[in-house]
Amino acid sequence: MYSRCRANCRRQRRRAGTKLALRRKLQNENDEAIAKALFAYGQLLGNERKYPEAHAVLREGLVRQRRRSNNDHPDLADCLDKFSELLRQEGNFTEAERLCREALAMRRKLLGETHPQLAVGPCSTWE
Repeated sequence: MYSRCRANCRRQRRRAGTKLALRRKLQNENDEAIAKALFAYGQLLGNERKYPEAHAVLREGLVRQRRRSNNDHPDLADCLDKFSELLRQEGNFTEAERLCREALAMRRKLLGETHPQLAVGPCSTWE
C-alpha cells in the first residue's frame, strides 16, 4: 500500500514537472499559469520530503506571484500560506511565522477584519 502511494506521488510529480516545463516553453514568463504550476510542483516535491528542491521551486513561484500581483492579491496570500507550510515541515518556524503573518495582514487588508477566511487556513493559528 505504502509503495503504491509513493509511486503515485512520483507520477504526480513527474506530470507536474512536465506541465511546468511546457508552460515555460509555450507561455509568457509572467503568466499566472507558470506561478501556479510552480506551486503545484513545489508542493508535490514537499510531500515527498524533497525540501531543498521544493524550497527553490516555491521561492521562484513566490517571486513570480509577487511581481504579478504587486504584493496585494488573495492569490499571493495563498502562495505565502503554501510556502510557509513547507517551511514548517522543514522546521524553519521563524520564517514560516513571518510569511503567515504577512499573508494574514494581506487578507485583513483585502477582505476586512470580519471575513471568514481569516479564521481558517494554515496561517490562522499563528496569532
